[in-house]
Amino acid sequence: MTALSEQFGFQRELVLSSFRRQVRGVQEAYQEAEAMINRLVAWAKQRESAKQTKDALVLPQEWLLLRGPVGTGKTHLAMSIANACIDVGLVALFATVPDLLDYLRATYGPESDVTYDALFMQLRDAEVLVLDDLGTQRSSPWADEKVFQLINYRYNFGWPTVITINKKAWTYLDERIRSRLQDAGLVLAVDMDDAQDYRPRQGKNVRRRSSSAESAVSSEQ
Repeated sequence: MTALSEQFGFQRELVLSSFRRQVRGVQEAYQEAEAMINRLVAWAKQRESAKQTKDALVLPQEWLLLRGPVGTGKTHLAMSIANACIDVGLVALFATVPDLLDYLRATYGPESDVTYDALFMQLRDAEVLVLDDLGTQRSSPWADEKVFQLINYRYNFGWPTVITINKKAWTYLDERIRSRLQDAGLVLAVDMDDAQDYRPRQGKNVRRRSSSAESAVSSEQ
């Protein structure tokens, strides 16, 4: 399952503890991601105990929508949730929506080693599913319908799902999907409009350290 996620750029090293929560505007998203992890990890442990008594446990209804500008850490938080779930034995899958649609299209080709139905069912039935960059895919009747089918199926069961989306993409999102994501009874939506873009800051820090090191070398010479 992790190998499938890696097709979409999934990184096992991204965890909650490495998230830069001191950046302005990301604290609520961090806290909700942490809370979701805690609940899913607790459920996974309960399931292990239930195996001894052969009790059946229903997956908890957990949906988290991270909505905000590009570069505010949404993907890092989403991957952190998936990684924490994998670590406790849950079947968690990560997919970037535009790449996922390309991958699904490729299954129709004669050289594909997986069928469309098999791939779609893997995603649809995952215990935890992360959909990154929803709404950034090129819109077409086929693409819109496949994304709707995937989200709607999981919505009907309430299975744990994490979705990231930027504000512009939200505006153009399929109305059927947007309606479901506005269901406050299931979906916990966190807006990150005030969050800073921390990626350039990381780059500046790297350059600053490099410049300092170069200065030190020059002074020694």
